[in-house]
Amino acid sequence: MSFMRPTYIKVEITSAYALKYSLYMYKEQTDSYHLGIPILFIPGNAGSYKQMRSLASEAFYQDSTFDFYGVDTNEELSAFHGRSLIDQADYLNDVIKNLEEFYSEKFIIIGHSMGGVVARMLFSLPSYKPGSVGLVLTLSTPHTHPRAPLEYESYLIYNIINGRKYHINDAAVISVANGMRDTMIDSESSIIGSEFGNTYFLSEIPFVWTSCGHQEIA
Repeated sequence: MSFMRPTYIKVEITSAYALKYSLYMYKEQTDSYHLGIPILFIPGNAGSYKQMRSLASEAFYQDSTFDFYGVDTNEELSAFHGRSLIDQADYLNDVIKNLEEFYSEKFIIIGHSMGGVVARMLFSLPSYKPGSVGLVLTLSTPHTHPRAPLEYESYLIYNIINGRKYHINDAAVISVANGMRDTMIDSESSIIGSEFGNTYFLSEIPFVWTSCGHQEIA
């Protein structure tokens, strides 16, 4: 049984979005400083970077070679504003550029809900460096269509990430669909096309027999 003693350390990032977003590194109070495998957590609509706490703490006690970073999006309403998804993807790209000189391992990205859309948008950016990311894990992410289709820009984003010309050739993508207890994102919308990645339902994971709420999956 793990006992969380979280510390969030702000990391200065050179970016045009530095006044809008921030980056924090997660550390347990008992953890010594080291460089391991970098994991970037992106929250969803109105989400917090501190949602990475459960994943990061458990990973620390299971295998302390992971370095967790959370993107602070200031609880932006990304489900209602397509421009926010693009800005967050640009900032995520800047984060990788700032951190990659310290790591020899490829980055792992975990995106909760709309954060998973941001993660996929990353690969469509002209300035993205191929080979920087090795794995994208999305948790209860609506991959098929916008959750709140209130503007045309949101549709454009989904046309990009699900378009025939869009492929993530240098990273594995895994989508975890939550199940019936998730009343915000239906599992069908979390199914990613086989040409883009693989989909698993939460109840298919070994030792997991049930779904959970939308926020609890992160």
